[in-house]
Amino acid sequence: MKTIMAIGGHVGDMELTAGGVLASAALRGDKIITVALTGGERGNPKDKTVEEYRVQKIEEANKFAKELEVRPLFLNM
Repeated sequence: MKTIMAIGGHVGDMELTAGGVLASAALRGDKIITVALTGGERGNPKDKTVEEYRVQKIEEANKFAKELEVRPLFLNM
């Protein structure tokens, strides 16, 4: 078993750019860790506050993580 860590600037970066690779590795039984340096909350739409959007993005990442048994980490920078 390998441990694979994918690091991205924002929540969703790893899922979009490396999701297929991460999914394949997870199906092989590898341990997957994703790290988001930020929640991407500064790109919030006008109808959401920065904090509301951060919560939404983290919930989306947690759904992806649960499906593939990924361990997600979120830095608060």
